[in-house]
Amino acid sequence: MRSARVLSILLVLGARLASAVICPGGELASNQTATGLSAEQLIDGDHARAIAVAYHLTTGGGSSATVEVNLCCPSSENDCSVATGRWVAVAGSSVALTGGATDAGAVGIDNPTCLYRTRVTAIAGGGNVDTTVRCTAPGQ
Repeated sequence: MRSARVLSILLVLGARLASAVICPGGELASNQTATGLSAEQLIDGDHARAIAVAYHLTTGGGSSATVEVNLCCPSSENDCSVATGRWVAVAGSSVALTGGATDAGAVGIDNPTCLYRTRVTAIAGGGNVDTTVRCTAPGQ
């Protein structure tokens, strides 16, 4: 059931992005095994028309994770660092991943602004979370 849902989200995003020039994107986290922010961030959210964030849980069975997209807008009072920055969850971006050998989810964000990271808010049972991001340029 989840695979069908993820496939439909990716097909919709794929149709939206098909004629677009792809912005810089890539891996936000690889083999993340603990809660917290991803090691990498999408630096140029302001210059994208849309972004798609894909979550992937690899597990030995019985593991689970909850992942969300976080946003931070830099200012003189907010440095957006992992240690001291004020990162807030993007509404509707939380996805629970569970069970089996693998599970996946995806979230699309139109007209992104500022900086983005993913945050693992819960993980259990020895799973590893990978997250990637892709974006489209404005006017494409």
